[in-house]
Amino acid sequence: MSTATVPVPAEAVASADERPDETRGGSSASSLFVVGLLVGTLAVLPLVPWYRGMDPTMVLLSVVHIAACSIGATVAVFRRLRPCLLVASVFPYCWLAIPAVYQISHVQAAWNDPGVTLDVSATMRAQGIIALGQVAIVAAYGLVSLRRSAPPAAWVVGRTGRIWLAVIAAGMLLCALLLVPFVISAAGGVGALFSSRQGFNQALADNGYTDNTSPLAALTKLVPGAFATVATLLALYLVRGRASLPPASRRVSIALCLVGIGTLCIVANPFAFSRFIFLTCFGPVAMMLMRPQRQRAAVAWLVGCVFAFLLAYPAADLLRGSESTSGDQITASLLAGKDYDGFQQAINTVSYVDEEGISWGSHVVSGLLFFVPRSNWSAKAEPSSITVAQDRGYSFTNLSMPIPAEAYLDGGWPGVALLMGALGALFGLLDRAWAAGTRWSLVAAYMTMAQVGLWRGPFGSTMPVFGFAVGLLVLSLVLAARPSRRIETTTGG
Repeated sequence: MSTATVPVPAEAVASADERPDETRGGSSASSLFVVGLLVGTLAVLPLVPWYRGMDPTMVLLSVVHIAACSIGATVAVFRRLRPCLLVASVFPYCWLAIPAVYQISHVQAAWNDPGVTLDVSATMRAQGIIALGQVAIVAAYGLVSLRRSAPPAAWVVGRTGRIWLAVIAAGMLLCALLLVPFVISAAGGVGALFSSRQGFNQALADNGYTDNTSPLAALTKLVPGAFATVATLLALYLVRGRASLPPASRRVSIALCLVGIGTLCIVANPFAFSRFIFLTCFGPVAMMLMRPQRQRAAVAWLVGCVFAFLLAYPAADLLRGSESTSGDQITASLLAGKDYDGFQQAINTVSYVDEEGISWGSHVVSGLLFFVPRSNWSAKAEPSSITVAQDRGYSFTNLSMPIPAEAYLDGGWPGVALLMGALGALFGLLDRAWAAGTRWSLVAAYMTMAQVGLWRGPFGSTMPVFGFAVGLLVLSLVLAARPSRRIETTTGG
């Protein structure tokens, strides 16, 4: 006895340009080398004037870091887009590499601490940490994604799978819609949701929501956006994926998409919510709508990412009521302001480890287990940026903590290599899924956008934002795939 098999359409088979096997002879390798050399030159050239007067070892470490970023960016746009690798290469270049050189050469830093770069030993080791982290990402990515192997099989959604996806998406969307009145009530009205981030937070405080780590705060700021994002992504997979939908099913899926996007405009708008929440909610949806794949789209994404991470990222302060509104203040924030304090915090982390020793994974583990209440886990670590900033004597402690620095805090140099290598391997698998169009391409789209917050860190602050959404997304895809396998797999008997 056999089970009916859903025929695989021709478009479900990954094309030659989409397959992870990139190497097609010496000409491809030569082209990749030439493009990589050009990208690396363009990346280093603007920094040459600032290199003068810097310690030669610091210059060398900076060049190694930028070279790793350039190699990653080149591979990310070669023949097709590899979105996870692209962000993992461009954001560290814009947010760590350039500001590091500027802050060292100009002896400037944020939070009224310009002398932080005068500690030559700590500064040099901080450069080594971020350089090692970038090299580990690129190396692990190459081992996973560039090996010669068959591309992941495309997930052909059968009738039962389509029903399950639609039901799960509708359920997620219903949960988000039920929470919208709660969000509006907590904010004191719709107006506060579209005023500014400071105004929204003040409205929450006036209504008794003073603890940002409480479950009520999560229900207001995080959970509705996560439900709406996952619902919209699942519906978009039905509309934009390789499933052949009947007209009625397509109309239902489109309706779910529209309602989901409308809900996100309320519970994740850029005026009241953080840039990280806005990006992780709207960014994956935009990626699934456009589905950039080809090299021309990849180059456009490369240029767009550089512009976004150097200009639009700090300019978003204006939407949340920041005091940095003058031209001089906005210009200064590009390289030595509070939005680019990652390298500064890496230096502080080195100094902290010199004094207190490594934390043996406590901060990373506490971030990964964000769902465990602190009341039930007395030893749960505070976000690492708070610990390090307090040690430095900063009055404001909600600062950034780059992933390599947090890995060094928890595991020393081996921790940097292991954690960053694991991320590189994960990005390689997700980019393969994006190319093949499997259901895991939804996770690839989400992780591409979540990386901005992930890189900024710390784990203890960022994991509650995207960890919940990723968990919902993975669970939804697993549940929807199980009935599909029974239809799509032929068994003999």
